[in-house]
Amino acid sequence: MLSKIKALAVVFVLLLCSGTLIRIMLSREDMPGKSAIDIVAVNFETTASEAAQTEKPSTENPAESAHTTETETGVYAVTEEPAEYTAEIPEFPINLNTATAEELAHLPGIGMKTAEEIISYRENKGGFTNRKQLLDIKGIGDAKYSEIYDLVYLDVETEYVYVTEEQQESAEEEYPEESPPVIDINTASAEDFAKLPGVDISLGQRITDLRREIGGFRNKLELLYTEGMTDDLFVSIQEFLVCESAYSE
Repeated sequence: MLSKIKALAVVFVLLLCSGTLIRIMLSREDMPGKSAIDIVAVNFETTASEAAQTEKPSTENPAESAHTTETETGVYAVTEEPAEYTAEIPEFPINLNTATAEELAHLPGIGMKTAEEIISYRENKGGFTNRKQLLDIKGIGDAKYSEIYDLVYLDVETEYVYVTEEQQESAEEEYPEESPPVIDINTASAEDFAKLPGVDISLGQRITDLRREIGGFRNKLELLYTEGMTDDLFVSIQEFLVCESAYSE
């Protein structure tokens, strides 16, 4: 009996500290026949259950729980990812001579690599004069050209004749480029010298005038004494020159 009294005293002290004594007294009126210890046990279980429900995190909205701050959990949570960048689609048709690579890349079947090829071709040619020039670009065939034809335009479009690689090779075989003739510098005329690459009729005439003044060339290097004959030009034509004959008026 004494131990029960001691236990009851300890319980009362604890209840006084937690501010629940009044609740226990009220509970006795609602629960006749129950001892104070039993009432304390019931209230303790009720209090513990309420505390557990209070501490349990809500999972009704996972998106809200992801927005965790440092003061709540001590860690930072990633709440969202950066939006993916999407280049703006241009309004077609686009000008073939002013369009950017990004705009050209939106044409059907034209990726960024082919778009850069178009820009490079445009810069090398000084601009497009006809849309058919797109066929000169690697990666653009007849089917792809037909698909993008109406999606590009030129302010001024001139006639253009497309020549395939096979046609170009055939023409080169049929009409091979003539090599400059090999000439004797002591017998060649000004017109003969003018047939050499980089030599015009005026320089050819100065060569023959120098030859007359010195009584003929003794070797090819003496051509360097001619006004207007540079080292680079001499190197480029010397394979077409010989000095085998003696000069005569």
